[in-house]
Amino acid sequence: MPLLRHKPVLAIGILVGVIAACLAPNYTALAATTGPSYMCSTTSSYTVDSVVGKVINRAGPILTNYNGTPYNATATFTERTSGTSTVAISASGTFSIDAIVAGAQASTSLTLTQSWYVGTGTSISITVPPYEYGNGEFGNWRWVPHGTYYTYGAYCQVTSSTAVETSVPTNHNGWTTWLS
Repeated sequence: MPLLRHKPVLAIGILVGVIAACLAPNYTALAATTGPSYMCSTTSSYTVDSVVGKVINRAGPILTNYNGTPYNATATFTERTSGTSTVAISASGTFSIDAIVAGAQASTSLTLTQSWYVGTGTSISITVPPYEYGNGEFGNWRWVPHGTYYTYGAYCQVTSSTAVETSVPTNHNGWTTWLS
């Protein structure tokens, strides 16, 4: 019987100790997040609100071929111009391209880059109906996201935010064709 009398007292003592520890302020954790030794690990980020879609960043001129016959014809286009596709930003200011590429890449689930080389010599053939034009343009595929660029202070507080539309290159080239 004496053993049973001590168990509830011991359990209540442990419970009171745990509650007191939980309610006591944790000055070590508080100092670590607000003290002068804590520095923010990032200075900026880009959050995508919407994505316009994938567009072509043309490397050369639009190529056109007219079919002046009463029959279907094949038009073959070959790219002869090279270039580099880079990130484009619609707002003025200083921005971290790494933050923009990372934010846009997270939203599109594609591999996006700061710049991408577009080469020459790639060809495509399309069927052009009678008395119509076949058109083609070659270049780098890009994503056009609209978002907000955030700049952070030393303790991770937002110091500024800017609405930004970007055009971010993917890691592949391609053709877009149409009839007119």
